[in-house]
Amino acid sequence: MWKRFTNPDEPEPSFWDSIDDSLTMSKKTRFYGFGITFSAGVLLFFLSIIIFPAFVTLYSIGNICIVGSSFFLFGPMKQIKNMMKQYRIVATAIFLLALAGTLWAALDLKNILLAFLFCAIQAIAFLAYVLTYIPFAGRYIQNCFGNMMS
Repeated sequence: MWKRFTNPDEPEPSFWDSIDDSLTMSKKTRFYGFGITFSAGVLLFFLSIIIFPAFVTLYSIGNICIVGSSFFLFGPMKQIKNMMKQYRIVATAIFLLALAGTLWAALDLKNILLAFLFCAIQAIAFLAYVLTYIPFAGRYIQNCFGNMMS
């Protein structure tokens, strides 16, 4: 608000910028939030292996917690913008659709085979999504698969 009075040429922040600014946290709080949600996600992932009948549901909720933990580090709007970048959008979309499909097949349809199919797609898409954060990882994976196929 004071920027408008000190520099009238500067545009007023958008609605989303004001939301993002109102959700600011200290670095310590961000790391605590990240640590708690990431740990909860990892715990749910391992519980899903132990409690086999609830595997796909716990696995999916664990993935939601792991991805959600990055909201604490970068802020929700910045992380959503990062997830929507051109080189990451396909992996993000497939991951989110597979996540929804897994929960739908497990909880609504109660079709375990379809749930496991969506779960496998979710795992591959999550791996692809994570690899987009590692420089040159995509090119390296393509080279590895290219060498394996030849």
